[in-house]
Amino acid sequence: MKTNKFTIVKLLLTAMLAALLLGCKDEGATTQAGYLEDCKLYSDEMRWGKAIEACKLVDSDEGKHLLAQAYMGRAGIDFFGLMTRLATADNPMNLILDAVPSTAAKSKDYYRALAVIMDDIQVKSDTMYLEALILSSMLVYEQLVDLFKLKVKGSGISSCADVTLKRCSFEFTTTEVLGYTTGLGFSGLGASFYDNLCQVPTKTTSIAGSTHKVHTVTNYITDLAMDQAIDYDMTIYSCDIKAKSPLAYNRTAGNKLVGNKLLGDAIDQLKMTAALDSGNNFSQAVAGLRDAIALCNTGHIAPPADSDGSLNDCEILGYLTQ
Repeated sequence: MKTNKFTIVKLLLTAMLAALLLGCKDEGATTQAGYLEDCKLYSDEMRWGKAIEACKLVDSDEGKHLLAQAYMGRAGIDFFGLMTRLATADNPMNLILDAVPSTAAKSKDYYRALAVIMDDIQVKSDTMYLEALILSSMLVYEQLVDLFKLKVKGSGISSCADVTLKRCSFEFTTTEVLGYTTGLGFSGLGASFYDNLCQVPTKTTSIAGSTHKVHTVTNYITDLAMDQAIDYDMTIYSCDIKAKSPLAYNRTAGNKLVGNKLLGDAIDQLKMTAALDSGNNFSQAVAGLRDAIALCNTGHIAPPADSDGSLNDCEILGYLTQ
């Protein structure tokens, strides 16, 4: 009888333990399914804060994509509407600039959505890469949007002092003798200009009192060409493009969409890293000189190189005047 009692107790304990383990397993599955259901429900209802809380708890790629879309929703992005308009727009640039984040909070949500797509989702579709391309380009355009308002003057560009802009503070200064420019100064795009673009502190290179004697001018009395010495007094800011920065994500997403025709010509205007890290130099037209003066000049500040993983002021201004 004792043996039978012990046997019964062991069987009961075994059954209870199995039920407990099975219950835990079922509860876990039910919880994940519940989180996903809540994530979808709150997203459908556009209750973005609740959607973000629920979607953060979902482990699947589906849940992570919904999380990215919830961040986009909270930032006010209608992705599919924007993609449709970009694909059919006569002037995609206007739509792109209209979608630039207008507050710091929106910028953070753009970046959060971008990071979730690029870092957390294991298997990405073309649609996801398009989302990443659009988000990353908007974060780049956010930094450049005020510079687009500058006036291009022949080979040069107006200083920020000519307009009232939030993200534009540089200026050119010139020294002239008898109508000829003998000195050029440039204050740089800003000590923090590249911080968000590259996700690293902006670097500074300065030169002062350095003379470059390669610029040819014409003497209007004798009609003879002559070399003109130019004194440089310049600050050039730059950065190395860091992984997980908007520019790094933009390059990766752009490379994944080579040959993709979903957005037509607009897609090239979203590949900002390729457009900026292009080796374009910038030259400023000044009084009395036949040729504009290159800001990044061999022997002083090295000219930019194509696709070298870094950006500087010469490439940014060169892009603006292309």
